[in-house]
Amino acid sequence: MIITGGIYRGQKIETLKNNDVRPTSSKVRQSLFNMIFSLGHGGGSFLDLFSGSGIMGIEAMSRGFEKSIFIEKNPSTARLIEGNLRKLKISSKPVVTDAIRFLENTNEHFDVIFADPPYAKEELFHEVLRIVSSRRLLTEDGLLIVEKPVALKLDAEDRYEVLKDKTYGTTGLVFLSVLAES
Repeated sequence: MIITGGIYRGQKIETLKNNDVRPTSSKVRQSLFNMIFSLGHGGGSFLDLFSGSGIMGIEAMSRGFEKSIFIEKNPSTARLIEGNLRKLKISSKPVVTDAIRFLENTNEHFDVIFADPPYAKEELFHEVLRIVSSRRLLTEDGLLIVEKPVALKLDAEDRYEVLKDKTYGTTGLVFLSVLAES
């Protein structure tokens, strides 16, 4: 897999050779980061939930985010991320934990949270939405970006404003901001 933009553009990173990880395609990654910047974001902190190969957090660092946090519960997949980070001389390490547990326990706030749960685990999408809004884990103007199967409907209207909703074949990207409390 090749990094599509920024200072690491053209660099290759390793991915797993099995079906446990579904890396985000280069077309979707390019579009996602173009939208982040067009919405006035960039820089700051990037949380890569369900990291897999780590490509999204690495792309964020390549494109100017100061910090990426990689959350991956599978230890062997986390070692793959660590190898990719080491190869690029990025001083970060993956956090080996369950993404939901991380969200429930972190005290940090993030400028961008990217969530790409396993498509077969629909409940994880809804849990991420619930926890991010109830715990106020985004910075004031932060973005929650969800990569999802197109057919999945997110129950977000009472907690989030949908800023963008894009479709790429069977993949959907939804850009959300948390509604202000009344």
